[in-house]
Amino acid sequence: MKIYTFLFVAIFLPLSQTHAGVRLVSPKKDAYVFNNILQIVIKGCNKKPSTQIHFGDESTKNHWQSHQYSRQWISNVLLSESNYQVSNFRLMGKCGFHTIDLKSTFQKISDPLIPAEEVAIRYMSRHSARKEKWDWGPAIFLYGLGRMVNTSSRISSQSLQYLMDYHSYHMNRDDLKIDWADRCPSSLSAMDLAFKFERDFAMPNVEKVMAFLRHAKRNRAGSLDHFGNDTWMAKIFPSTIWVDSLMMWVLPAVKYALLKQDTNLLEFAVRQPLIFASRMQDKKSGFFFHAWNLEKSRSYPKNNTFWLRGNGWVLASFIEILELLGPGHSLYAGIKDSFLRLAYAMKSHQLPTGLWDTVVARPGYAYEELSGSALVAYAFTKAWRLGILDKDYLTRATRTFNSLSGRLKQKKNGYSMPGISWLTMPYPPIIYKMLPKVSDINYGVGAFLLLAAELALVI
Repeated sequence: MKIYTFLFVAIFLPLSQTHAGVRLVSPKKDAYVFNNILQIVIKGCNKKPSTQIHFGDESTKNHWQSHQYSRQWISNVLLSESNYQVSNFRLMGKCGFHTIDLKSTFQKISDPLIPAEEVAIRYMSRHSARKEKWDWGPAIFLYGLGRMVNTSSRISSQSLQYLMDYHSYHMNRDDLKIDWADRCPSSLSAMDLAFKFERDFAMPNVEKVMAFLRHAKRNRAGSLDHFGNDTWMAKIFPSTIWVDSLMMWVLPAVKYALLKQDTNLLEFAVRQPLIFASRMQDKKSGFFFHAWNLEKSRSYPKNNTFWLRGNGWVLASFIEILELLGPGHSLYAGIKDSFLRLAYAMKSHQLPTGLWDTVVARPGYAYEELSGSALVAYAFTKAWRLGILDKDYLTRATRTFNSLSGRLKQKKNGYSMPGISWLTMPYPPIIYKMLPKVSDINYGVGAFLLLAAELALVI
């Protein structure tokens, strides 16, 4: 009797769970489909599904490939001229012995700015510019929003006004203290206001940032400790450099030094990418570690764990620095070589959806993370435009954007961006995996805006 009970449970219990758990991961209801490719992702099938997809009166058999994540399957459907006019579909078929019957709607677009505008509108409607902190998260959103001023006719004026309101609020703050890396990147959008949009009222705060960078104590690597020297965090953490710093203070320093012809600051700032790469770029894989302990001369984490968004910061900052310096600079070739090694590593670990795992060198280990994926795709797109990467990377970035757009959720005041990992420290891999995913957090939205605006330049 016991053996029959065991066989019943072993055979029929998984089958009974299959249908009950099948759900549509992408596209979300009324999400966007970019570039004529409808990417369908379902979750909950133990075996390869057998299905047909119906567009109105037309139907066609679609083919599935397994995802690295358990019980997930992916199907990419090229929209033909006839079904391209239909904005809904029905997926019908079998998953083992059980029936699949899933429906969804989508919006077909050829302009990458459309979903970006909707995500930006929602964020601005829910977050007053005058309540946003002088901190790295809002800074990344503002930096992405600044790209919408020049590329989006629909929200250009609204975006510019938001930038001005933010910097107007912070310009007269006597208590504004710049004392570590994360207090520096708001200077990026302030410089954009001054040098792109001819509104220089926020430059005094930029000067505060640059004064900190000029006078902060240098560590043994010839860089700055991520937590500065006078913060409470600096008293707890040892002398470390973090990949975040490349975006948070190195890029602003290079940009300012070139704009203002500050040769001393430029000499210090432009060496940083190679200082970081010499310690933090893994010689075998090409990925960057999250942080480096200068006192013990070892990485954090220690066990060949690489964080997606951190490597996105590296790619995004490096490609912007390369664009600013130009091929004639003496350090250009070295920075480019480091960038290419990391770009190839990212390409080799891209998931079939076009996204990346938050523990990037272990596809399928944790979860697909949207903010880091957007940063990587942004760097791929810009590098193709600058002639640094070949067209395969642009194709991959386009696939990333399509996947991101298909996961946006329509809300009453715009679209919501899910799947953004929460604030991150240099953890063991299991902690990265356990970190919650949140929606509409500023640094994730900003990364998506950067990607969309760059794609709009090349599509």
